Amino acid sequence: MATSIRLIGFFTLIILVCGCKGTSKLSVSIQGQGQVVSPAGIECGLGKNTCEMTVSDSVTLTPMATIPTPPRVSSANSYTSTIVYVYWTSSIDDVTPAQELQYRLYISRQKDNLVNAANLVAEVRGDSTGVYEREIDVSSMLASDSSNRLVQVAIVAIDGDGNEGQVSYLYDIAMMPEDIQIRTDIGFHFADLPPPQNHLHPGLRR
Repeated sequence: MATSIRLIGFFTLIILVCGCKGTSKLSVSIQGQGQVVSPAGIECGLGKNTCEMTVSDSVTLTPMATIPTPPRVSSANSYTSTIVYVYWTSSIDDVTPAQELQYRLYISRQKDNLVNAANLVAEVRGDSTGVYEREIDVSSMLASDSSNRLVQVAIVAIDGDGNEGQVSYLYDIAMMPEDIQIRTDIGFHFADLPPPQNHLHPGLRR
């Protein structure tokens, strides 16, 4: 029988197993940001740096690889009635370099079950810059109900072993009304202007 230790986040994990009359005490120490969430009864991390539980000597404990941290979604905006602009920065993984991470971008009208294959709108390969942006046309989503112009965004990183990281969410992105558009055909030109003139009557000047 094998029991896996599931890790969430990016941190160093130290495991000590001490045998005692047919049972063993598993001690886990967390260094950095992260959390141990299984096996049940050994939840720790996120402020609790150590945790312990008693297991049978017949159980083989197998630590699993850590997963990528959540991408940081810096903003998601709409400057038109049909396009969402999403900006985010890279996740961190303990094994996979930033340029080898993959990102999946999900957009939906609903918050429930947002991370779903039906809502997948883009897959993005990581790069050395760690800064990403995408323009997503959501006109087909809005066609069914033009009165509700809010969309939901989720991004998750995938490491080199195919492990999905923690998801970043950004809710209630308001699309611009259909009858309002930002004009892009207007330009500005700045020129040197002469100094202001004193237009007072000559008799009033000092």
